[in-house]
Amino acid sequence: MNEYHESWVQRCWSWSRSMWKPVPFVAMVLVAAVMPAIGSEPLHTTVDRLIDAKIGEAQVAPAADDAEFLRRVMLDLAGRIPTSREARRFFDDKTAGKRQVLIDSLLAGDDYPRRMQELFHVMLMERRGEHPEWTKFLRYAFRENLPWDRMARALLSPQAGDENLRGSAYFLTARLTKEGAMAAVDVPGLTRDVGRLIAGVDLGCAQCHDHVSIEDYKQ
Repeated sequence: MNEYHESWVQRCWSWSRSMWKPVPFVAMVLVAAVMPAIGSEPLHTTVDRLIDAKIGEAQVAPAADDAEFLRRVMLDLAGRIPTSREARRFFDDKTAGKRQVLIDSLLAGDDYPRRMQELFHVMLMERRGEHPEWTKFLRYAFRENLPWDRMARALLSPQAGDENLRGSAYFLTARLTKEGAMAAVDVPGLTRDVGRLIAGVDLGCAQCHDHVSIEDYKQ
């Protein structure tokens, strides 16, 4: 991490220590909104139950065959198609739970953190450039399976002293710099990005006026 990047990490950290600053206050509200609900059943069971309830008696497409499933899951979780050896091994496996085994092995493999890093870089940075510390942070987050609330906290309150998490500061520094120099904090712009990208809400209308259809979005 260079000296300039380090200074921004320290500055972002100082913001997070004061509730009277506008950026961390908005950040805390939005992070609280996306805290995951705690349930007793496995997530995939909940998803299946909700889908089954929604489908009801409707006719659905047949399940994918092994070849289609293998290609899709490899592209989704590894970012590549299977090798011929991987394909033959999967097709030759006749055990009932081989699809779950494949998914688990991909999630535990080296391709998955790289694939998720690539996807989330595009989603979160939106063509604002790259930084090796940012890449390191994203790969660490997915390799260690950090929950989204911890990732959101790292993005909004970067920790300069944590070697694995400090690269998260790039989410802020890339938005708070202009032509290589420190720029004035664009609170409305940063609020819009945090709302869209982290909390999944569009707060843009509240920059100029109360939202016309959502009562909670005030100027």
